[in-house]
Amino acid sequence: MKTNLLILFFVSLFGYASAQGGACPAGFRRVKVTVIPDNKPTEITWAVVSKGGVPLLSGTIGTDSLCIPADSCVRFTIRDAGGAGICCAQG
Repeated sequence: MKTNLLILFFVSLFGYASAQGGACPAGFRRVKVTVIPDNKPTEITWAVVSKGGVPLLSGTIGTDSLCIPADSCVRFTIRDAGGAGICCAQG
C-alpha cells in the first residue's frame, strides 16, 4: 500500500514566483522544502500544488524553494512509493 502524507499550509502573502538564485519579489515569501531521505531515497517524491491544482514545484530529495503570494493556499504532498514510510533503516 502506498503511504501518503498530506500537509496543508497557509501563508499570508501575495503571488507565485521562482525563488531560485535570489530573494523573493516584494509581497512574496519563500517556502523552502527540505527532504532528508531514509535508506531508500529513490522511493520518495513530493509536490507543492496551488489551490487550483496547478503544480508549482516538485522533487525527490534535497532542498528546493518557491516564492508564494499573500493569502495563498498551497498543498504539500510527499509520497513513499515503497509503502513502508519514510523513517529509518528499513525505509
